[in-house]
Amino acid sequence: MIRIFVSSVQKELAEERRAVKNFIQGDPLLRRFVADVFLFEDNPASDRQPDNTYLTEVEQRDIYIALFGNEYGWKNANGKSPTELEFDHATQTGRERLVFVKGDDDKIRLTLKGSRAPKAVLQNFKLLRDGKPTNAAILLFGKDPRRFFNNIQVHCLHFLGSTEASTGSQIELPCVT
Repeated sequence: MIRIFVSSVQKELAEERRAVKNFIQGDPLLRRFVADVFLFEDNPASDRQPDNTYLTEVEQRDIYIALFGNEYGWKNANGKSPTELEFDHATQTGRERLVFVKGDDDKIRLTLKGSRAPKAVLQNFKLLRDGKPTNAAILLFGKDPRRFFNNIQVHCLHFLGSTEASTGSQIELPCVT
């Protein structure tokens, strides 16, 4: 059975976090494969440090779902938010990561630091490993990704709200060759 961790700035995206969990647990097909969905706010208070709790939970999950909005959240002594620490830990421990971004104003949240040279941009987004493009880099920016992934599909989803009554649209994009 699959175990899922949902990550985001809690206060900013509380409704969306709950909607993701409710959707997964309420869907008849997903329910057959997903054992549980972890939301930090569902955890009872304990004497453990929150950092240890959420990083341990990330490590115990198969899938890490990130919901990113406009807020970064509080920063620890090293200047990192819990959401960034969770994402980094999911990456380092080889968890499948699914990232969803809410909002339509990227000027608020997306700033590239340093050079805009292709190699620097790929490094900034952690799309290079040992100087070579990752699978994600090939899929996103490769000239012929089907050469490497012959069965790949890209799904773009647009959600108009966070309730089940909300309607959305799905567009399947063929990999451009």
